[in-house]
Amino acid sequence: MSDGDVTLREYVDAMFAEREKAVEAALAAQEKAVTAALESSDKAINKSEGNAEKWRASANEWRGAMSDRDRELPSRREVEAAFEAIRARTGVLERQVARAYGVAAGAIALAGVAVAIVLAGSP
Repeated sequence: MSDGDVTLREYVDAMFAEREKAVEAALAAQEKAVTAALESSDKAINKSEGNAEKWRASANEWRGAMSDRDRELPSRREVEAAFEAIRARTGVLERQVARAYGVAAGAIALAGVAVAIVLAGSP
């Protein structure tokens, strides 16, 4: 063998060393990619959790507003009862006004009769 000749063992060892470096480089690149993917995933999860929390807060605020509305607004039965009471009072007032008009009309008629009698009796 000459000085530039390589034994089979040296050749195989060199090939294994070269392949080992390539595998280590590929594993390092993959580890870097997995780390970047996990970081990106963590950011997305945190953002999603923040958005979900905002949505829950908004939903709770809306639910509270609807509860306040339901608590503060009268029910249909209460409104109908109030309208019925108003209708009853209005009916009483209408009867009183009609009676007052009747009394006034009677007084005017009586005054007219009295004037007619007085005028009929005078020469």
